[in-house]
Amino acid sequence: MKKILIISNSCWNIFNFRKELIYELNKKKFQITVCAPYDNYYDRIKNIKINYIDVKFSRKSYNIFSNFKLILFYVKCFYKLKPDIIFMYTIKPNIFGSLASLFFLKKKNTYNFITGLGTFFFEKSIYKFLILLLYKISLHSSSNVIFQNKYDLEYFINKKITFPKKSILISGSGVNIKYFEFSKLKYKKNKELTFLCSSRLIKDKGIIEYIEVAKLIKSEYTQVNFNLLGSLDRENSSCIDENLLISNYKYVKHIDFTDDIKKYLVECDCFVLPSYREGTSRSLLEALSIGRPLITTNVPGCNNIVKNDYNGYLCDKKNIESLFQVIKKMINTPFEIRKKMSINSRKLAENKFDVNIINKQILKIII
Repeated sequence: MKKILIISNSCWNIFNFRKELIYELNKKKFQITVCAPYDNYYDRIKNIKINYIDVKFSRKSYNIFSNFKLILFYVKCFYKLKPDIIFMYTIKPNIFGSLASLFFLKKKNTYNFITGLGTFFFEKSIYKFLILLLYKISLHSSSNVIFQNKYDLEYFINKKITFPKKSILISGSGVNIKYFEFSKLKYKKNKELTFLCSSRLIKDKGIIEYIEVAKLIKSEYTQVNFNLLGSLDRENSSCIDENLLISNYKYVKHIDFTDDIKKYLVECDCFVLPSYREGTSRSLLEALSIGRPLITTNVPGCNNIVKNDYNGYLCDKKNIESLFQVIKKMINTPFEIRKKMSINSRKLAENKFDVNIINKQILKIII
């Protein structure tokens, strides 16, 4: 029985994004071990027929000593477990897990999943330079580097971080279209629509723009509602100020993160994500699968999910006026057209982003 080690930055990430893949790997009789920091989702992943290794690290720490300790931890983990295949997700596991694999004479079958470039991509600092340099060194040992959108793939190749022959493109992590089943868009007067944004509450997701546009829209359309679902990511340097949520509650209703996201997706008339960049946005995929018209930015990881005038509208990133205009356009879009957008969203989810399609692509790479 072949052994697979899956490394990520949280049990939450494993449960929400890798669960269906683990089910498929179990069917193929792989022995699976997950290595991720312990969190509230450990109790959920322990029921998915896996072995578990706890690892302690801060996602955002630049401390050289603690990061070197993490490399040594992975070296010991690889030596003890002797995995046949290693899957690495998110920045720290990708970099430090790959660096750990360089300590072994026998080349390991390592697969690095680039699920987004992270907050560092938007920074002009020595940290961005160092992260890209570490990526370049660490990915040298990779069997394949797997990307979720063509722009990230091209960026890594152009920067000579990886090479075309080992780079593979897939359509994100996929979405469970059976769980996020299609829900018919209900008729509602255009000036009484409910918009929903679900995301980590960081600036890079366009949360400030969403709040500012809600204020502008509600001055003109008082019956339109804006909901914002998510929790503050205090470890992230881009985390928004909690006072912004409190002071603007009359314009945007904030709802703390919940596992019952499906309920809010069904209740909304349009899903909005004004993100600055994504790998392939999972929140957009979930809304897509439910069958909601979408509004998002014309950026990597978002514009591969929304086709302008087909299943929603695209706007410019970091642009309040552009977002204002497309939300206003959606408010004034006749119900029959919004209904058609809803159906088109579901078709796209079924034909391109079904998690079963994505998992078959991944299994084809390793088998």
